[in-house]
Amino acid sequence: AYNGTHIEIYGGREGSLAALTITTLMGGAPMLYASQECAQSTALDFMKYFDYDWAKDLDYTAKVKQIMAIRKDNKIFSKSRIQDFSGSHYVMFYRLDYPDEALVLVNVRNSEQLVTIPAAHVGKAMTDALTNESINLPEEITLGAYECKIWIK
Repeated sequence: AYNGTHIEIYGGREGSLAALTITTLMGGAPMLYASQECAQSTALDFMKYFDYDWAKDLDYTAKVKQIMAIRKDNKIFSKSRIQDFSGSHYVMFYRLDYPDEALVLVNVRNSEQLVTIPAAHVGKAMTDALTNESINLPEEITLGAYECKIWIK
């Protein structure tokens, strides 16, 4: 908290959401720092009272709630085998707790990235947990800056 806010450290609100997606879905118990869910952009002094502006960025708060709900509603994110396919510009991991599967892909750069899906997963019918749309996983996908994909089967 003294080194900067999550908004500053991760390159803005979209970078902060990308980091939250990774830490919430990759493993362990997720932790939100004070004010992280409301896009607080100024550092907090732990020795002083701070009145959060909970209505500052309702869209951001809704996205945080959506990511946390995906983890809560899909036990695969709290207990399952994990296989890491990350590269230098993205984090990609596959989780398996038969018959449940999930593939999470997060662009960690502030620029568009072309990512190749591992051959073993190409063509799998999955559901995009963020949009609820069905998809057959492609061979490649272009992600926008800090874009996240969460596919569940």
